Amino acid sequence: MDFINFMDQEVNAKAEKSAMENNTMKDEMMKDKMKDNMMNENMIDNKMLRNETIDKIRPLAMAYIPMQKWGPIYDPEKGLKQGTIFPDLDFPFLGKEMSSK
Repeated sequence: MDFINFMDQEVNAKAEKSAMENNTMKDEMMKDKMKDNMMNENMIDNKMLRNETIDKIRPLAMAYIPMQKWGPIYDPEKGLKQGTIFPDLDFPFLGKEMSSK
């Protein structure tokens, strides 16, 4: 075996060793990322479970929406000014509490 072939084999061996080390390093980094992702998913799952439990104990809100009956409507100009075309939904803001007197 001549010197050049010997050197080529040594260079190839070093390159293969370096590639294997890089692959091992990449595998470890990938495993770390997977662990982080799993931890994040578990945290999200725990938070969702906690939120579901709270939702079962007490609802966030309850809405009552009566069925609207069709009635007269404002003309387009007045509807635009009032913010609604339905007189039944026209409750102007007066800046103070309204009384039922």
